[in-house]
Amino acid sequence: FSSDNTRDVIAKFSDENLKYINTGRRLSMAENFEFALSHVNEGFVMFIGDDDGLLPDSISYVAEIQKKFKVLAISGQSAEYCWPNFPDASRANFLSWASSREKVELRTSRRWIERCLSFREPYTFGMPKLYHGFVHKSVIDKAFSAGTYFASITPDAYSAFATAFFVDEYIFSYRPFTIGGASGKSNGVSALDNSGSESEVKKYLKENIISF
Repeated sequence: FSSDNTRDVIAKFSDENLKYINTGRRLSMAENFEFALSHVNEGFVMFIGDDDGLLPDSISYVAEIQKKFKVLAISGQSAEYCWPNFPDASRANFLSWASSREKVELRTSRRWIERCLSFREPYTFGMPKLYHGFVHKSVIDKAFSAGTYFASITPDAYSAFATAFFVDEYIFSYRPFTIGGASGKSNGVSALDNSGSESEVKKYLKENIISF
């Protein structure tokens, strides 16, 4: 339900595979994720935020990986850009890049679930994630509960576990195919410093109508 010129920008691209869908009203983040997912019928799905980005040639790169290994989930190494309004000035306007080597490995979901639950990993970045990763719709469909998929306050971590429960193996790429953005308007960042009365995380909780 953005009020900027998103629709006009999309209209400039003459690609029948590119579709712009407006919610028609303001939704909470969780509802917005569910709304987007309701418009997917088949194929592979990735979620990214409006402060994130897909890297050039990432779609064709991932397509070649999927064609070779025939997996239903593909994750990539994390790259992150902290926008100028990031609360920690020492990290503002800073890009972190892990690797550019085109190395991939076949991972076992059970092993990485155990690594995360035992805190041997800092987060779910190495898991078969839907946020900044590609997951086939047939896997996503198995994780719905009472008509809802994102049944958590933390959709990126939740979807990684939900995917891992329904795929035995997945591919992990050491070459990133997205850049995750972090800013003062990011829900995750806001949760670390939510002292303001109108912080993003407080707005998120206030607007949400989905049972977590």
